[in-house]
Amino acid sequence: MIFLHTACASLLLFTIALLMGKHKKISDYILMVWLVIFLSNLATFYIITYYPFPLDFWKKLLVEFSDSSVFLHGPIFWFYAISLSKPSIRLNRNILYHFIPFVVIFTFISSGVLYVSAHMNTIIKTLIVLKFTSLFAYAVIVFLLLQAHRLTVKNIFSNTEQKYLSWLRFLSLGIIMLWSVAFATTLLNWVSFVNSVKFDSILFQVSVDLFIVVMSYFGFQQKALYESNLEYHEEEIASLQSISGKYSESKRETISKYQKSGLSEQRVKELHLQLLSIMAVEQVFIDEDLTLFKLAVMLKISPNHLSQVINTMEKCNFFDFVNLFRVEEVKKRIFSKKYEHFTLSGIAFDCGFNSKAAFNRAFKKFTGITPTEFRKRVV
Repeated sequence: MIFLHTACASLLLFTIALLMGKHKKISDYILMVWLVIFLSNLATFYIITYYPFPLDFWKKLLVEFSDSSVFLHGPIFWFYAISLSKPSIRLNRNILYHFIPFVVIFTFISSGVLYVSAHMNTIIKTLIVLKFTSLFAYAVIVFLLLQAHRLTVKNIFSNTEQKYLSWLRFLSLGIIMLWSVAFATTLLNWVSFVNSVKFDSILFQVSVDLFIVVMSYFGFQQKALYESNLEYHEEEIASLQSISGKYSESKRETISKYQKSGLSEQRVKELHLQLLSIMAVEQVFIDEDLTLFKLAVMLKISPNHLSQVINTMEKCNFFDFVNLFRVEEVKKRIFSKKYEHFTLSGIAFDCGFNSKAAFNRAFKKFTGITPTEFRKRVV
């Protein structure tokens, strides 16, 4: 076990060193703080395994900090997810409220009051419940944040590979599952029905190590999702998120949603015709980096107005709208003898798709069959 902890600690130090050397974003600073906290957790695992109690002052303080740091992991995970999913993030005093539980618990534990209390066992159980509750709550918050983020991404980008932050969604689900099981087994252990795995057991330590490996690997690779030389505001993206969805609402609901947009029904129709023209004639969908903002500049309208036109007239989001044109162009080229020696992937990439998997998903969604099956029928 010590070898695994040592390897993870080395990975953390290496990742922190790499992060310090790159052009840093706010998400990188948050990640570095989070990794340092995990480093203290690994040091604590080593201390409680190899050093006899009572510990000296500094080892004891580190163990108490690590024990209380559970109340840091949730808020930092949330801030990290926000920093990756938003084009800009402003840190203000309000975030300090999320660290109050850590400050209170750390002060309470380090003061020694816990160890002289007549209700020590009850207090320890209460702290464990609070730890579980904090981590579970923030993991759920992050999961819901990423669900909303997926809708926003589909309303902005024509290719969504690497933009869903699926690894963060995976981590949040992993935390929810891990802590749900740990909470259930802890409760069972308290009532003595089963001899469950304890909170600080080998299983928990291994889970932390695996979490660190995944977080270090994917965290360092993250890029800004909204890299562009276009100027736009976070308020616009928040507005775009509010109009994301399945577009199955009635005409009255759709009109009500956009009644404050400033576009008349006639103007929406005019813009729709211009949009179809630029898509069909200029074939702008071939640009794999096409975004709502780029297309809005071409049409000389705001991104929100363009999104309104697509949502109301096409009853779909930007992602599906663009990819339908790409699929139709792929179908045309499959019928053409000019492309009979091209691979399906080659045709797809020429039409704006940036991955084979994304192409296959889109093609089957809009045609009901795979590209290979379609080509066989044509031949």
